[in-house]
Amino acid sequence: MNSCNKLFRCEVIVKFREDWYVYVDKKIVVDDKTFKPIDKNKRKIKISFTIEAEDLDSAKIHGKSVAEQILAIMCLKTNVGAIVDDFDVFEISNIEPKVEEGNRSIVVRDVAKIKDEVFVGIRLEEKLLNEIIRFFNALERIKDDEREYILRMLYWYNKAVLEKDDINRFMLLWTALEVWKTYKFGSSIGGKHKEKMKTTLQRYGYEGNFDDIYDLRCDIFHEGVREGVKRHLPLLEQCIHRILDELKEYLVDNP
Repeated sequence: MNSCNKLFRCEVIVKFREDWYVYVDKKIVVDDKTFKPIDKNKRKIKISFTIEAEDLDSAKIHGKSVAEQILAIMCLKTNVGAIVDDFDVFEISNIEPKVEEGNRSIVVRDVAKIKDEVFVGIRLEEKLLNEIIRFFNALERIKDDEREYILRMLYWYNKAVLEKDDINRFMLLWTALEVWKTYKFGSSIGGKHKEKMKTTLQRYGYEGNFDDIYDLRCDIFHEGVREGVKRHLPLLEQCIHRILDELKEYLVDNP
């Protein structure tokens, strides 16, 4: 640890949709990250981890970034969206052995908080959590600008899978696609945006008519409402899933 840094413990409460969620049924520790059930209805998980930072403000920023990256990778692996329901950061100023419990006690000096039908629950077993953290670590090691594009795309994808409304879901998936387009084919500033979006969709096997879906995109973004979403949404989702498959292969190849 850097001699100027302090240790902080982050505790994140993660919340899922009522009808589409992941859960753990026991405490599981992977690396220094702990996953623990806290809700009898299995709609929330507590994730805890330790970070280094110079002060509490820096710890809040870094800790929330780590939490969002864990959620992004969790969404990549499970196709289940989640939000940070609560986030606590404590400075670990003293750690002493507790003989009676065979554990350690943490003395808290300061705390910061950040607030921001069919039911399907996916159980997060230790094997899957190990894969999630392995992807998390792989993402940590790639270049900052590349990681930023990947996380931004996953941010919008996470919002899309949380969304029940088809039009909102389409808009969020399209935004994720545009981020990926920039990552793969460069910025469209100065023109050629439509051409690059067509190239992106074709690369990932879009099976519909490009002009039709692009017109739909324009009508939704500029007019707000448009019929035809239910016909095009599944085709767009297929493209996004192929992108996610490519991303997972990339992370596997860059452990």
